[in-house]
Amino acid sequence: MDAMLFTLALLGVGVTYYTHMHLGDYVLGARQTAGLRLFLVFLGIGVGLMAVQVIAQPVPVLCFLAGFGIVHVPPALVLMLKQLRGEGRS
Repeated sequence: MDAMLFTLALLGVGVTYYTHMHLGDYVLGARQTAGLRLFLVFLGIGVGLMAVQVIAQPVPVLCFLAGFGIVHVPPALVLMLKQLRGEGRS
């Protein structure tokens, strides 16, 4: 279970990094980008804290990172699709 949780946490960190690095490429305006980043961070913190409470593991940091990363999966997929289509900012 620890190896699976570690893998999920590592993927969550990677997805979070990808999302925040590419938001500015596809979101029009610095204020909208900053607002979206703040929204994702606060939502990630909330889901991460819930994951710590729900999943009773000896390493709560991994649970938090996994929950934090899960929040960033849908925006990362949208950004990947925009990149594949060659779309610009919207």
